[in-house]
Amino acid sequence: MPQRNKTRRSRHRCRPSDSADALSGRDATNGESMRSLPPPRDNQPMRSWMSRLRPLDELFYILIGALALLLGVGAVYLNWQKGIQADLLARQNRRAVSLIRQFQLTLSGAESGTRAFLLTGEAKFLVPYARAMESLDGQLAELREMGQSHRPIGARFPEVEKLANRKMAELSAANQAGWLGEWDFATELVEKGRELQTDADLHEVIGEVEHATLEEGERLTQETLFNMKMAAALAVLCCAGLFILFAVENQRVAARRRAAEHASAVKSAFLASMSHELRTPLNAVIGYSQMLQEEAEAGNRHSDFQDLQKIESAGKHLLDLINSILEMSKIEAGKVDVHPSAFQVSELLAEVIELVRPAAAKNGNSLDIALAPGVDRMFSDAVKLRQCLLNLLSNAAKFTQNGKITLRVERHIEGNRPFLRFDVIDTGPGIGADELTLLFEPFHQLESTPIRGKGQGTGLGLAITQRLSHMLGGDTRVQSEPGAGSTFTLSLPEEFAPGGLHATPPLAQSAKPTLLVIDDDTAIHGLIRRLFEKHPVEVAVARDGEEGLRMARVLNPRVITLDVVMDGADGWEIFRRLKADAQLSRIPVILLSILDNHGDPRGFLADEVITKPVDIDRLSGAILRHAIAGRAQSALIVDDSSAARGLLKSQLNSLGWTIHEAAGGAEALEKCAAVRPGVVVLDLMMPNVDGFEFLSLLRATPEGKDTPVLVVTAMDLDPAQRRRLKQQAAAVVSKGSLRGNDLIAQILATLEPPQ
Repeated sequence: MPQRNKTRRSRHRCRPSDSADALSGRDATNGESMRSLPPPRDNQPMRSWMSRLRPLDELFYILIGALALLLGVGAVYLNWQKGIQADLLARQNRRAVSLIRQFQLTLSGAESGTRAFLLTGEAKFLVPYARAMESLDGQLAELREMGQSHRPIGARFPEVEKLANRKMAELSAANQAGWLGEWDFATELVEKGRELQTDADLHEVIGEVEHATLEEGERLTQETLFNMKMAAALAVLCCAGLFILFAVENQRVAARRRAAEHASAVKSAFLASMSHELRTPLNAVIGYSQMLQEEAEAGNRHSDFQDLQKIESAGKHLLDLINSILEMSKIEAGKVDVHPSAFQVSELLAEVIELVRPAAAKNGNSLDIALAPGVDRMFSDAVKLRQCLLNLLSNAAKFTQNGKITLRVERHIEGNRPFLRFDVIDTGPGIGADELTLLFEPFHQLESTPIRGKGQGTGLGLAITQRLSHMLGGDTRVQSEPGAGSTFTLSLPEEFAPGGLHATPPLAQSAKPTLLVIDDDTAIHGLIRRLFEKHPVEVAVARDGEEGLRMARVLNPRVITLDVVMDGADGWEIFRRLKADAQLSRIPVILLSILDNHGDPRGFLADEVITKPVDIDRLSGAILRHAIAGRAQSALIVDDSSAARGLLKSQLNSLGWTIHEAAGGAEALEKCAAVRPGVVVLDLMMPNVDGFEFLSLLRATPEGKDTPVLVVTAMDLDPAQRRRLKQQAAAVVSKGSLRGNDLIAQILATLEPPQ
């Protein structure tokens, strides 16, 4: 036995060269790939000439644009002022013409009345003359005042006033002679033509004033039109200046956006590289430590076993820290998607409590659930809800000593929508008001806690929880006082409404083979159900032998587990009838018994015999091996890390398959053409031909177009990569998620025909 264990250790132990291969040389490769990440390119063939501006050219065009804008605004303002002046002058011209014509009519009326009086001797014809005498002084005063601001009137007004006074004096003399009966004198005044000469002079002067006024109006009209044209031209110039300014600014914004996109691409490449480079060796350390623990336990080397447990625990802790940092980076980059589905709240809570219970018990804490009536189903992202609750409960278990932790779930209404409120209540030391405001900040750690510096982690758990709750349409809050404990509240809508969030569908689902459990022990039913709830196996249970036979004929299960000792039934008889039935005889049967039946010759007919109490790993491994039997005879493991290949190979050795290995995509293509593997286990991040390129090339070959491919990667995938893999791979799993028989279970799912 010692020699056998020694042989196994030498076969599976991680060699220094393996670790070096996993940790060295890879950074250079991925560093080269990151250095070779091309800068953002402009794919538009007709990009504006603005994109070719040098910094000095940009400054020049900015100054030109600013000057054009200033000139345009100034021109618009000046034209507006001139427009106001032109409008005032136009009104003044119209008023001037009106006054001149009214003045002319007044003089004409006085003259006509005087002539009628002299011809008839009737006094009634002197009324227009009398009116003219009354209004003439006022009209002359108004013309005098307008002449101060109106150039044509101001230039000729003295002459107009002189002629008007002379005219009125002549008319007054004629009227006075008529009143005195001196008709000969009056006739003489008219016959001399002096009055007519005065009229002619007055009409000439008034005509010149009116003509000058009209010319002034025409000049103003032409000037206004010119100003309008200039304003239009300057407006165009102003628009051109604005366009230049906007074009330069848009170019700067576009350059900043391209730089940000490039930085985001570099960050994504860095995160993907770090995800792969950090997780791959850690998974190898954890995987090999688990294998060595099995050997140490089998060889009763308790000291080695405890040391290996510490190595595994430290590796898992480091992996959790790395995952938290990468998870926070993905959330901040908007690369985390929501996958909503319907689930039972009570089942999820029971799972979370069982995961946290050991940590709570370690610090002497009790852990309880208070589930309000009516809280049943929920439609949300169960994985993210589980992560949030685990973060909150783990913190409570860590910071509470010898106290009580309660997970209380209630239903309430917020804004006409039903919400579920998850309260994590602890009796811990509490949190001060000065630290509550910083509690959800990334990397913030409590200063006042008594366990400060003792494995608090990265300080990202609460920050991740709050951001995930926001993604799910809810929020995370806290109430706490020093010495009074804390209450963390996670409030989420009962029905998730995407509201613009991009929910990427999960990768391809496979049909599940059926496992039939024939056992009268309900504890075994629950155990096997929990064992395979995350594996691609549908579990059906029968509580007695007859029911098991009926269900076997209907379901045609892939594997049957049969309890040998059941109340009211003989398990051996049921086993005999199964093997005697032509339809059921080829189904593998695993016998479970509380008795040691290895000496019973009937046990040799069974495919496997497991003694109760059941070893969970052995039971799940046996079920999966028999479920996968006949589906394939060989596998090809493609990974550039020899340590990772060795770990995956050791997990598949129990299948009895032929295992081939390839250190890169090019070598894997050659192996696929040569050996035609039944399934390919593929890593994505490899130098030269990576996993994505390998899949494209494999699917283009006749021998590889239908080969099942299981992607096992430590890389964080974005939605585009997930969609691409959905078309070319049967399933994708994380390297860090494979424990025990998980790899065999995933290969079983890969080999099943899709629904």
